[in-house]
Amino acid sequence: MRIWHGLTREKDGDAYFRYILEPGFKFYRNQGGNRGVYVLRQIKDGKADFVLLSLWDSLAAIKKFTGSEVDKALYLFPLFPQDRSFLLEMEPYVRHYEVIAGSVEQKSRETRSAFDDQKCDFFLII
Repeated sequence: MRIWHGLTREKDGDAYFRYILEPGFKFYRNQGGNRGVYVLRQIKDGKADFVLLSLWDSLAAIKKFTGSEVDKALYLFPLFPQDRSFLLEMEPYVRHYEVIAGSVEQKSRETRSAFDDQKCDFFLII
């Protein structure tokens, strides 16, 4: 699992989320070896704190995506030019974890709530 963190102003949180969904999800999901992407967000103290979790087949698949410096954050400004205007800082590094256990229950399309988006498997709303 590759974990990236970004921070925006609270007032930009919804717009940045929509921005992540459209080009970001497609970009990640089209990478060889990508198994999924989750976006987490916490609104606190006037800021929107985002965590992007991307799941991969292997470290080799991540290296194919990032190049040899897998721990460096990947900012692709030609593809994602609005990162510069939304993000309050450009964190230089990401974190990687080996997923050793997990369980996710997915709802069927018939039982989705009004909060669900067809582009996402689920939302966690707290």
